[in-house]
Amino acid sequence: NPYAKLLSTNKLEELEHHKSNAIAKRATRIWKQHFVLCAICNASYPKHSDEASFCVECKCHVCDKCNCSIFHLDYQQELWDLTLDKDKRSGGKKNNKKVRSNSSNTNTNNNKEKEEGV
Repeated sequence: NPYAKLLSTNKLEELEHHKSNAIAKRATRIWKQHFVLCAICNASYPKHSDEASFCVECKCHVCDKCNCSIFHLDYQQELWDLTLDKDKRSGGKKNNKKVRSNSSNTNTNNNKEKEEGV
């Protein structure tokens, strides 16, 4: 609809809460047919405009101002890999030794308690 850009979304939202049930239903129907909300910033845009597009991976509409790629699985996987690489480089062996020594201390404490009958 080329006239969707001309329609005030605030006015349409007001009409959705109109006391007349018929007007409220019609306003809701117009909203669903011709407008979308950005899933990140909740701004309203005409459905077929260049300002908002449907992201297939997120399965929602996102405006040009917002970046939904940080929520995509491939981005999260890259971020996870970078975190693992940083951990390995920063001395992951030291952390492993601490974990091993703590677990061996726990085991010896448990054995002592069993011997003492606690």
